[in-house]
Amino acid sequence: ATTRAAARASAVGARRSDAELTRRFASSAQKEEEAVVDDVVPILESLLPAQRQVVEHVSGPMLVVAGPGTGKSHVIAAKMVYLLHHGHAKPDELLALTFTDKSAAMMQDRVDLNTKMGTDCVVRTFHAFASDLLQEFGHEIGLDPSFAVMSHPEQALFVRRNLDSLGLRRYKPSGNPDALIRSLLEFFGRLQDAGVTPEQYSQYARDHNEKLNKLTAAQLKRVNVRAIRDDVERHLELSLVFSNYAALKKKQSKLDFHDLVSMAAQLLRECPAVAQTV
Repeated sequence: ATTRAAARASAVGARRSDAELTRRFASSAQKEEEAVVDDVVPILESLLPAQRQVVEHVSGPMLVVAGPGTGKSHVIAAKMVYLLHHGHAKPDELLALTFTDKSAAMMQDRVDLNTKMGTDCVVRTFHAFASDLLQEFGHEIGLDPSFAVMSHPEQALFVRRNLDSLGLRRYKPSGNPDALIRSLLEFFGRLQDAGVTPEQYSQYARDHNEKLNKLTAAQLKRVNVRAIRDDVERHLELSLVFSNYAALKKKQSKLDFHDLVSMAAQLLRECPAVAQTV
């Protein structure tokens, strides 16, 4: 009996000892992993001090101003890897947007090479991401999901074919309209990139016209009325052409490249549920 009791006590002691060793080993392994986590990720090893400061910032939004050749794409990819590696985000919670397909592919490759979880991260160009967004949720703002995106030559041809429907009077070309079409599309593109809608531009032109009409006789003597009226009439016509151009595109389910980003921004702004889903 004494021998059996001693054996049981010895077995219990051995199990406790094994459990303690296991606990200590696990704790030690975890500490070692945490201590060298950056050392085993090549992309994090290569960071300069200023770049590392950007990558390790996780407490809120951060604006970084950097010129060409300063490693912006490299830092964005490294930040994604850092967030994944330290558990600050899941792959499907990360979105990186850039301007070119080449830059997007490079960032995706760097994330994939430095983490096993990178393949679910979304790394796209602004226009590609906006196009996907509008195809899936564009109906929320009245957009036909089967829209076609016009290239720059297609856009110019579209305007040329619909020139008589745009409402041109002052700017109606008497000869070859190509130069006028280029100027119009560049101007409309700048408006779209600034987030100005046809409705907003039309309101701007009407407001200026109304202010001109309300000027008193004394005020009219102090300003160049002809110049002001000429400017107002210019904006009234351009705003009408801009509105007609947008209406024609909508009628034929066409978008240009500027529409992609401006309408995606409109979608996220006007539909909080979509923004939450994305």
